[in-house]
Amino acid sequence: ACTAYKTEGLISDQIPFRLENKMLSPVYQSFNGWNTTLSECASASDLPPELLSYVKWIEKETQVPIDLVSCGPDRAQTIYLT
Repeated sequence: ACTAYKTEGLISDQIPFRLENKMLSPVYQSFNGWNTTLSECASASDLPPELLSYVKWIEKETQVPIDLVSCGPDRAQTIYLT
């Protein structure tokens, strides 16, 4: 996930309004992935810990609680985290 931008050695969480031929580089945060299908998960306890860790990070960064995870197109594939 891109968490900031680097230009001329400075790091900011905002894209500069004017670049004026300056190089802009994204700053990334890496996460462990999960190598399993989610379509058969029935509850939060079935979800991979790496996914739950990623969800917690998104909550922290956005300051918005995440109440559910969709693991497929069917309503039964919606997992409530709370």
